[in-house]
Amino acid sequence: MTHSGTPVLTTRNATLEDLAALLRDQQARKVDVVAAATAIRADSGRLVLSAEPQLTSDGVTLTAGAYIPTEVCDQGIADKLGIPAPYLRRLRGEHCALYDANVNGWLTRSDKRYLIRGLRGDNGGGIARAFLSDGYKIIDNLDVLMAALDGVRAAGVPVTIGGCDLTERRMYMRVVSDAVSALASRKALAAA
Repeated sequence: MTHSGTPVLTTRNATLEDLAALLRDQQARKVDVVAAATAIRADSGRLVLSAEPQLTSDGVTLTAGAYIPTEVCDQGIADKLGIPAPYLRRLRGEHCALYDANVNGWLTRSDKRYLIRGLRGDNGGGIARAFLSDGYKIIDNLDVLMAALDGVRAAGVPVTIGGCDLTERRMYMRVVSDAVSALASRKALAAA
């Protein structure tokens, strides 16, 4: 699921099937890299990673490339490098060379490692979704969705999914159950 070769990050009022398909696509494209500050630089407003390919149980994942930071990623860069976030956002929109100089200047002074969460695009590079500390515990939306659906199934209550939303920060799934609604109404009447 891409739009002009760029991975899709968000959706509104999606069906459960559409959300699951989007999350599976994101899972296949994900690039989670822990890299030293020396392996990260900004160039033309993009984060460029010079990281080694990763070998996982799924095979080899190429991680090097240029990734366009999202607003969430820029917020993480600002937080981790001590750059005021409004200033960094303004630089991205008005003066990319100064954005690069600020990010690169602070990265060269850092001896830390960072977790960059990204999605590979169709034509190389991709999107940098988050810039986090290297100790951040990764939790994928697809895993959360599957766990929530398992919980709903285990409850044994008939439900319908009233729609799903995915933003850069959160995932929402509206679960509707007439059985739970009727039970709640009866309890409310009994309490009155």
